[in-house]
Amino acid sequence: MTAREIASAPLVRAAVAGLLIAATVAVVALVGAMRSDREPPRDPKLAAPAFVLTAPLAVAPTDIRETVAHDVFAADRQAPGVRYRAPGDDDVAAKQQVGAPSRPVVLGTAVSDAAPAFAVAQVGSDRPSIVHVGEKVGTYTVLTIDRSHVVFVAPSGEKFDIQPSTPEPAALQPSNDANVQTPAYPGRRRGGRP
Repeated sequence: MTAREIASAPLVRAAVAGLLIAATVAVVALVGAMRSDREPPRDPKLAAPAFVLTAPLAVAPTDIRETVAHDVFAADRQAPGVRYRAPGDDDVAAKQQVGAPSRPVVLGTAVSDAAPAFAVAQVGSDRPSIVHVGEKVGTYTVLTIDRSHVVFVAPSGEKFDIQPSTPEPAALQPSNDANVQTPAYPGRRRGGRP
């Protein structure tokens, strides 16, 4: 086989064309990497929104000299009157001044012979949580869980028998049948048929 016959084969022509395209892409990438007219570095302050730059500091600066002057390892050192809290921590003193915590609200219960019963409950504006017998929600301990009620015990020993809350009647819409009401779920037609 001669060089002319090899060069005229379709696979060889395709390989040569691919090689030329790859070489062109490599040269363009190399030239782009070598260019020196790159964009100058930006000022980092320009990337932040204006309200961040104008906001006052939330924490007073620490006086290092005063801190070093007080020997933190001194034998006669005492704890401060108010415990240090990091920014964003809950104010324990404010919570204690509010008074007695509100009673828990039971959002629902689940009772089964095969699995332990649980309830979904919340206290005040706290997040709802799933609780089992013996667990706590807020400061209250769950004593018993039944289908129709949950018994809580306060830290003082007082017992509260609370029934699950029911949905508002406004969430129901009438169906075609006057005796049946179906929940108004999005994506369902009137009358309760899917």
